[in-house]
Amino acid sequence: MKCSRMLITAVFIAATMTAGAVDVLVADFQGSTTQDNTDIANINLGASVGSFENPPPGQAYIKESNTEKVLFLDRRSGAGIDFKGHLSETIDVDGAVFELDTVIRRTTSTPAVKDIFFVGLDGSGNKSFEIALTGDNDSGPAGSQHRLFYVDPVGGYTVIPEGADGDGLPTQNSTYDSTVGMNHITVTCSADGYIVSFVRDTTSWTTAAKLPYSGTATTIATIGFIGSDETGYYMDNVHLSGTASAGGDGDGDGDGDGGGGSAGTPEAGMPVASAVGLGLLGCAIALGGISLSRKKK
Repeated sequence: MKCSRMLITAVFIAATMTAGAVDVLVADFQGSTTQDNTDIANINLGASVGSFENPPPGQAYIKESNTEKVLFLDRRSGAGIDFKGHLSETIDVDGAVFELDTVIRRTTSTPAVKDIFFVGLDGSGNKSFEIALTGDNDSGPAGSQHRLFYVDPVGGYTVIPEGADGDGLPTQNSTYDSTVGMNHITVTCSADGYIVSFVRDTTSWTTAAKLPYSGTATTIATIGFIGSDETGYYMDNVHLSGTASAGGDGDGDGDGDGGGGSAGTPEAGMPVASAVGLGLLGCAIALGGISLSRKKK
């Protein structure tokens, strides 16, 4: 019977969708067209899950080297970079894992002028993790040449001690070279802090202790890729996964739709599990011989 088959299928879907982590932002930019002064539509062709918004006008590029495509965001005089990655659905901070490849394009002898910030944000803009890769060429605060920092709850800008000067070297120039490569950074979140891991060629390290969150957010709806008006950097292989948050709102607009829903679909404010549950109930009624008590067995 068609409905009974639907019932079995729905039970399987409901079980698998509530188990484990889900991918909520995935982008390798291979689907984008190599293009200078590119637009958001082309950038989003490179995202298979989630989407991006607000690239610096006239200063976003899809570069290619040996068939590898990457996103390059360059300095925007007087405005800075406030690029955002919107998740397909909101996830809990606890259990979230964020990773990407990145490398500095613009450097300076003045600390904190050309740094890149990667920030987890909830639907209201509250922060969870916040780390920065400095574009400082010299020995700035605590010896900071191209090192990773984290931002603590009171706004303190603290170098991650496991890193070493030169972690981010060599930099890339305006013509991307895949043989030079990037730094791979992973942020692994838990309820009481997060761990940062770094890999570049033969250099790798992981923080020995958990770092404190910059803010009080308990969910993530958006990732901020933020820089000053002098920042320039490359990024690739963006990946964020985690546990879907109950009543989550991936685009942060408060409607619970995750950014892509329309009326009458699960994305339009109804959790997928709830939609599946209604399907189960409809099939049970159609079959006539299945009671609510028997469904729970």
